[in-house]
Amino acid sequence: MNVCLIPARSGSKRIKNKNILKINNKPIINWTIQTARNSNIFDRICVSTDSLKISNIVKKVGAKVPFLRPKKYATDKSTDEDVINHFLKYAKKEKIQLHSICYFYPTSILITEKILIKSFKKFKKSKANYLLSICSYSAPLDIALKLKGESLVEFLNSKDSKKRTQDMRKYYHDAGQFYWFKVKDYKIIKDKQFNYFYLDKKMSVDVDSKEDLEMLKILYKNKKSRNS
Repeated sequence: MNVCLIPARSGSKRIKNKNILKINNKPIINWTIQTARNSNIFDRICVSTDSLKISNIVKKVGAKVPFLRPKKYATDKSTDEDVINHFLKYAKKEKIQLHSICYFYPTSILITEKILIKSFKKFKKSKANYLLSICSYSAPLDIALKLKGESLVEFLNSKDSKKRTQDMRKYYHDAGQFYWFKVKDYKIIKDKQFNYFYLDKKMSVDVDSKEDLEMLKILYKNKKSRNS
């Protein structure tokens, strides 16, 4: 079974009820669920949440909520690994045969069905057990600075900082939108190399502030305009 797992806890402190705030008259998470459904690559779309309110919202658009996540796995300090391990324990108990999981973040509404399909095809062809969505840093890391005291800065890499920017090496980071993994190899992922799916920086918005949320709304409106 190929499953889309969407984490959606209720206790975001920086933006209250972030996952169910409305964009285009629909809760953010519902757009993400719709994208997963329209891709037609999942046998099941599951939401892991500690909130009955979120559970009721997502069930109306076809997502499964097999349990309410225990509070100990839904705190500010809870990790993706906590969420995944809890889900895998549930699947094992219910004897659900899982092959692969796409861990799809609830605010990833800029991701399209085509992107999910392409990433899945690349994941299936790859020998890697893990595929991560990535994007490039906005500026070369070779010109990164660190503070030294209250009034001084220094380059992290003084040697390469002298290069022309066009000659500097490109670096990438986790786009924070989705990743794929094979369930049977999940516990040893950290010891393995993984494949990647490159995303444009405009598709990678981490919603941690009201400014991020407003930017997401603008970019999503532009996305809808292009697709209309």
